[in-house]
Amino acid sequence: MSEDYLNDDVLSDQIDALTDRFEPHDIVFELAGTSRTVDDELAQGLDNPNFNTFKLRNRKGDFATLNLYFVTNMNEELGGACTFPSPNMDPSNPISALDGCVLQSYSVPGGTGYKDRVFKGELAAHEVGHWLGLVSFALP
Repeated sequence: MSEDYLNDDVLSDQIDALTDRFEPHDIVFELAGTSRTVDDELAQGLDNPNFNTFKLRNRKGDFATLNLYFVTNMNEELGGACTFPSPNMDPSNPISALDGCVLQSYSVPGGTGYKDRVFKGELAAHEVGHWLGLVSFALP
């Protein structure tokens, strides 16, 4: 149903939030296009073993293009995940199409629905940092 879609304004706000966080490091994001799929099983994202097949069929752009997949039915405790860069990956290898980020739709700017929180798009910024090669770890 269209009321379940993240509308274009929300997606634009998410891209703005990403750019706001990364622009000081000369990284800017541009929304190049959107597509929407309604499928309750695929909306399980990383919880669905068929999600990688969906990504293989639907990825857009080249290896430098970030694909964001916002889903609604994934385990809500898992906010999202991005692939880490693979500098030795041959872009013609079909596995390279698994590249990108899977994120909870509630995490966009203004998103709600998880523990009564209102989100600002920061979850995507955190995960996209991983996609850019930043890693986080706990110090002893």
